[in-house]
This record gives sequence, C-alpha cells and structure tokens, in this order.
Amino acid sequence: EHTHTHTVSFEPSNEVMSAITSIPSFSRKIERDNGVLLEKPSAADKAKKAILVTGFDEDITKACNFLKALDYSGKHTMKVDGKTAGAIIGRQGATARKIESECGVLVNSERDVVTLYGSKDGVAKALKFIQTAITDEQTHTHDMTVPAGVGRTLV
Repeated sequence: EHTHTHTVSFEPSNEVMSAITSIPSFSRKIERDNGVLLEKPSAADKAKKAILVTGFDEDITKACNFLKALDYSGKHTMKVDGKTAGAIIGRQGATARKIESECGVLVNSERDVVTLYGSKDGVAKALKFIQTAITDEQTHTHDMTVPAGVGRTLV
C-alpha cells in the first residue's frame, strides 16, 4: 500500500533550480500538479544544488520526471521599463499566460526585469512574440478631443 510519504533529494539543472527558487508560483504549481511538497535550499544554503521532494512514491517520481524534462537552457533576462513590462505581462497576466502557452516558456517579471525560462527555440519564439506586443503597444493610436475649428489646423 501507498500509505506513507517519504522524501527524496533531487538535483535539477541550474536554470530549473533558478526558476524554482526565484518564482514562488512556479514551485507551488509543481506541488499542486504533482501532489508533492518541494523544499528549496535556504538563502544561507545557496551552494546546495538539490531540492527535497516529499510525497508518495508515484507522485515523487512524476514530479522528478517533470523537473528532469524541463529544458530551460535558453533562459533570457531583459531589463525593461515599467511600460514595457506591462505590455509583456498584459492585463491581469493575460499576455504572459499566452506567451507561456504558445511558446512553451515560463515568464517571470520582477519590477524592471523580465526573465524567460525555456528551450532556446521557445525563448526565441517568445522574444519575437514580445517584440510584436511591445510594437503594438507603442503604435496604438489615442483618440483626442479637439475644439471646433481647430481640427483644420492640425491636418
């Protein structure tokens, strides 16, 4: 029977470890999707390369296989201004979620830094998507009210 849990030590790639330690929502999603608990190294233990995975055997196996399969070799970090970060993330994160699902990457935004985690191809695709989103944001036209009789002088 699978009635008790245990803990295994797992060493993800450096890029996956970076995502796990810097994006709380990412580790919570892994825990939720796989029915496990992840214990990350403390800030004082930055040299540690392993996380502890606690759960039932099959859940631990599933979580470790998921983590092993992640290809974050194309990790890319960009320093951006607030308006650009807003264009990348979108209203309530909608644009970021679209980038994640269409490009197979993970998008993380902290103030003026946006990091993309994914394969080299996925990140390249996401960067093209982002360039388009930023360009669209910059070329939006805005309506303006002009007093009667002034319109001719503007044209």
